[in-house]
Amino acid sequence: MTPNPKVLIAIAAVVVIALAIGLGVGLSNDDDESRGISNESPGNPTMVPSSAPIGGGAPTESGPPTKEDSPTAPARTPTSTPSVSPTAVPVTVPTTAPSQAPSLPEFSQFGAILLPPGTDLSSVNVSAPEYYALEWIVLEDNLGLPAEDTPEIQERFSLATFYYATFGDEWNMKEGWMSDEPVCNWERVKCDPTNTTVTELDMTQNFLTGTVPKELAKLSQLSVLKINFNDGMSGGIPTELGLLTELVNLGISGNGLSGTLPTEIGSWSAMKSLDLSYNDFDGRLPSEIGKLTDLTILSLSENSFSGSLPSEIGALSLLPNLSLDSNSFTGMLPSEVGSMTALTGLNVESNFFTGVLPSELGELSLLTGIIVSNNTFDGIVPSELDQLSNIEFAYFQSNDFVGGLETLFCGIPDTSMEWFEADCGGDAPEVDCTCCTECFP
Repeated sequence: MTPNPKVLIAIAAVVVIALAIGLGVGLSNDDDESRGISNESPGNPTMVPSSAPIGGGAPTESGPPTKEDSPTAPARTPTSTPSVSPTAVPVTVPTTAPSQAPSLPEFSQFGAILLPPGTDLSSVNVSAPEYYALEWIVLEDNLGLPAEDTPEIQERFSLATFYYATFGDEWNMKEGWMSDEPVCNWERVKCDPTNTTVTELDMTQNFLTGTVPKELAKLSQLSVLKINFNDGMSGGIPTELGLLTELVNLGISGNGLSGTLPTEIGSWSAMKSLDLSYNDFDGRLPSEIGKLTDLTILSLSENSFSGSLPSEIGALSLLPNLSLDSNSFTGMLPSEVGSMTALTGLNVESNFFTGVLPSELGELSLLTGIIVSNNTFDGIVPSELDQLSNIEFAYFQSNDFVGGLETLFCGIPDTSMEWFEADCGGDAPEVDCTCCTECFP
């Protein structure tokens, strides 16, 4: 019997379809295995890592898990979503930084000692320098100091806070800092003869930036503090530094510090050298400056101090030089300046002083230089100034003085005058001065 052609065609089609289906299933199984999907339970695939379970775990004999093996970075991503969730629970990673300090018992113990009384650790700013210092002591410092209120732990915390507040990683000289060494071995830190108490901290020209932290007040025996010429500094002088009653030398010249001077400077009764020049301090000079009677160096030049100069400044009877130039002081120069009998130099140039010069300046017999230029002083220069027989230079220009200066330095016998400037030039000179070395119109 001859086969029906249509039947043969149908049979052939069935065979082709069967072969195609079988081949497709084989390819699908191979592809699933390459993606890490098991077909043991059809319709319910699970992720099978090649070397380690999801969320970590011990590596297999084939070696430690690699980036390609990690479930967070699979070599290939399935093209379809599994019908059920993976059998292992993924590790949860916080998306934001912690908002408060950890609750380790050590944090509470050390925090109670080092932070201000009553500080709630849950409200501490975890980005603040003092928190970084606390964290370093609790978690990283291997010196192993106990949580006891001792000068050693207080000084260590103070200097660690200073390090973080002024970006110590950027310092030029920092050998030993934030190490397990005692702080007396840290570079630019000096201690007493017993090598137990910090007495000096000199960070002059050390690429400091940031602010002066109040925690420096914990260095209770500090006598010298210098952070001169670090122009990345900002902020003001914390009032807490008034607690540093042993300070003899404070040098913070050439920074970007600003704000008003705290009245607590009156506690620095042992101070001999105070250099605040070349900053941006403003406001009135506190009258408490008069309590620093041991001062032999005082420089307030190149700031923005304003208001009248306090009369209490006359109590600084040991001061040889008074430098107030390039500020915004106003009002009259107080007569009490005449009581500063150790003065050899007086510089009040480039301010807004007004009125007549006090006649008491004539009592400054040791004065060799007087600079009052670029103000709005007026009237006749007091004749008492002719008693200043040691004058070597005098700058009186750019004021509103009137009259003659002939009876002053011009008439002093055997004078050592080298330079004398006044408004004695132009067609209508304000003053007469035949001995001036330079006349301004």
